[in-house]
Amino acid sequence: MKTSNITVAILVAMALSAIVARAQSAAFAYQGALKDQLGQSLVQLNQTVTFKLYKTPTGDDFLWGRTYAVLLDANGLFNVELSDAAGNAVEGASQPSLKDALADAANDTLYIGLTVNGMGGEILPRQKLLPVPYAVMAGDVRNAAADLTVAGRVTTANASVTGGLHVEGTATLKTLTVSGTSDLTGKLTARGGIELTGGEATIAGNLTVSGQVVGNLNVSGKVKERGNDLLPAGVIVMWSGAVNNIPAGWALCDGGSGRPDLRDRFIVGAGRNYSVGATGGEEKHALTVAEMPSHSHSTTFATVGYTSGWNGSMEAMSGEGKDKNNGNRTKTTTATGSGAAHENRPPYYALCYIIKL
Repeated sequence: MKTSNITVAILVAMALSAIVARAQSAAFAYQGALKDQLGQSLVQLNQTVTFKLYKTPTGDDFLWGRTYAVLLDANGLFNVELSDAAGNAVEGASQPSLKDALADAANDTLYIGLTVNGMGGEILPRQKLLPVPYAVMAGDVRNAAADLTVAGRVTTANASVTGGLHVEGTATLKTLTVSGTSDLTGKLTARGGIELTGGEATIAGNLTVSGQVVGNLNVSGKVKERGNDLLPAGVIVMWSGAVNNIPAGWALCDGGSGRPDLRDRFIVGAGRNYSVGATGGEEKHALTVAEMPSHSHSTTFATVGYTSGWNGSMEAMSGEGKDKNNGNRTKTTTATGSGAAHENRPPYYALCYIIKL
């Protein structure tokens, strides 16, 4: 880069004119003085000056650039309003407008470079700008009757917008009232409250709420409570809808994809006797002899002509009689009942178990 033999003295720090208010444009005033290397005022009062905005003090890449006709006074002083409404755009800028350039540099240091036509290259060193041009602190922001678009940082105690609100930087507010649609791509901090009387608020970044949310809240990410997921993945609840109509973000507990299969199942709490994932039980059950409680049966029979003795389960009879087979005889009671399984469940109502994905 060829260095200019012109010097520039910044007399007044960057002044905010009307950044991105109702006109949805950006502008700020730049004042300085052009002198030659000996500190003398230039003879030619009408000059053509190119202004470029950079993120770095050196290098060729620039955010925005425009050429203006500048009128100097006898002392070399000049005052120019930098905006897209006047002058001629410089090719090669990375941003299409001053508003976009200021938004791009909202969190960075911004430098301005001047080149006087016919006087050599850019004047060095570049001037470092104060953050005023890309921070909106004006009273116009507090009550906007139409749409409000801010390319940089919004800092205000109270903001009321009856149209739409679009913020590309950071918004720090005590109270924000928007009647239209709000679109925030940066960070929003509201210490007082946010009230939407119409439209929707679309936030591509993070939303931190320390108070109460009244109304519907549609979140594409995670909802957290005290820094933790309000409904973590893996939570299982009962769903009263149809098996084939499970809500989005949930899945039926059918054993698929590693999910537990809870179809036709009761749930028991895991603990000392049951580990997580344990299964068992029967819908119906047939009792075995070992499962029956201890019990006895009584019977009545004739003992004429015989001597008998009962041992608790059968009758042993002996002695003489008309029966040809003299000796011991055993008699048992008649069997009753069946070996069929019986109902083993309490009264029930079937619902679907679903798991949070």
